Amino acid sequence: MISSSLIAIIFQRLWQGLAGFLTVVVVANYLSLIEQGWYYTFLSVAAMYSIFEMGLSAVLVQMSAHLFTKIRWANQGLVEGRGAKEFASFFTQAFKSFTRMAIIFSVVMLIFGSLYFYSKSSDDYGWIMPWIFLVVFTAANMWMLVFFSVIEGGGKIKEVYWVRFLQGFFGAIGCWLCLYFGFGLWAAVISPLVSAALAVTWLLLRFPRVLENFQKNNFANDFAWRERVWPIQWRVAIGWVGNYLMSQLSTPVVFYYHGAAAAGQIGLSLTVAHMVGVFSQSWFTQSVPEMARIVVEKEWSKLSSLFNKNLIGYGVTFILGSSVVLLTTYFLQGTDYESRIITRSDLLFLFVFVFFYHLNLGFALQLRAFNKEPLAWIAVLGGAIIFTGTLLFVKEYAITGVVLVMFCVQILLIFPMTFGFWARANKMLRQEAV
Repeated sequence: MISSSLIAIIFQRLWQGLAGFLTVVVVANYLSLIEQGWYYTFLSVAAMYSIFEMGLSAVLVQMSAHLFTKIRWANQGLVEGRGAKEFASFFTQAFKSFTRMAIIFSVVMLIFGSLYFYSKSSDDYGWIMPWIFLVVFTAANMWMLVFFSVIEGGGKIKEVYWVRFLQGFFGAIGCWLCLYFGFGLWAAVISPLVSAALAVTWLLLRFPRVLENFQKNNFANDFAWRERVWPIQWRVAIGWVGNYLMSQLSTPVVFYYHGAAAAGQIGLSLTVAHMVGVFSQSWFTQSVPEMARIVVEKEWSKLSSLFNKNLIGYGVTFILGSSVVLLTTYFLQGTDYESRIITRSDLLFLFVFVFFYHLNLGFALQLRAFNKEPLAWIAVLGGAIIFTGTLLFVKEYAITGVVLVMFCVQILLIFPMTFGFWARANKMLRQEAV
């Protein structure tokens, strides 16, 4: 039986996929190929927030899930149980950490991001003000991750994903209206703006007492943050740096060496491929709190059964989704849309890369239920090799060279190593827990 949490995630991911597809269509209709390149490069550079966030949101989901084995939600965001004091301290310190990271992200990206775009700028596209507001609202959403992560880890998966659905729904509509009325790059700003506004509204309506905890700050020393969070977070952070190098940096690199038109093609294609991957990964995401509970209770057969079910669901969903996209490209031949994406052969290689990319994230997610992150070094090693290969081949072989580097490194190195170390770590961690 499909859980209500999975239904909420599926709705959110379905809309994310549908909205992403419609955004592709709207972008192709209302932006030139050059503007499309600026649009997707904006989004790729802004996605560096994942590096500044240092993987903390993922760790908070896991840590919160473990803490909620001793507590439960009470009224208006308060918790009750024998671990309530520890949770308040944990939540307060998480809030402070995200506040610092959001400020650092804003300052760094406003300076260095602006210098990067200025090196390739043209007055025709009016990029300066949209970039400033994109950074500000991306930082705001980065700051809000502390609430989403802790509340999701506390078992409110269904509620969190319905909020995310509303963010995606109204954000997409706002983006389309911006594009339709000719506001160009301002369309990139609308989604984070709407997301931040809805997140604040949701918190004030549903969890106002959580904010009171931060204001009072009575329990700052009851949770050992350095001993319990940081040992996991730095490994997750390393992995996220590697994942960013693998999944996002190719668009800014192509933008720098081959201009906005080529960047628009690979940026749009990566967006479509990762839409399929993120939606398919819902099978893993919805099981995070349950996996944490199973690990605490040491029910290993249940853990294996749950993961295998999610693995099959992920594979079937991704294959179906990518097949639909590839089939659609045949009907785009001879249209303007054909020039907006990479070639069909390159797209096929890209889908294979993205399939294993998100599968590797599923392996890491399962091991994170043990509060461990043994696969992070593989991600950063693979990301560094892909980034180096991209720099070596992009100038002469352009998009095809970039895609083949990503494909070859993933198939020959990253996935085999990830699977091997995952299997060994999974066995070892279960033995240590006995």
